[in-house]
Amino acid sequence: MSASEINEIKQLAIDTLEGVCRDPDAPAAAKAAAARTLAEITAMIGRNSVADALATKSLTEMSASELDAEIRRMTQNQPHHNVSN
Repeated sequence: MSASEINEIKQLAIDTLEGVCRDPDAPAAAKAAAARTLAEITAMIGRNSVADALATKSLTEMSASELDAEIRRMTQNQPHHNVSN
């Protein structure tokens, strides 16, 4: 199987999973399974997750871009406080 054929199959799988997620008639369990698989494929979750890879590194081992990504991740859901005098 050529690299081109493998890429076609990968894209077909992603398109199929995305189609399940967007299908208003798909059962909730199918949508949840498709969403989880897509999250795993894109390294958002699972053993290949980018966050997991960073979690195993100390701050001194991280590159500048990894440090920036970790700071963004950590501050993403933090409330912003306005301090007025």
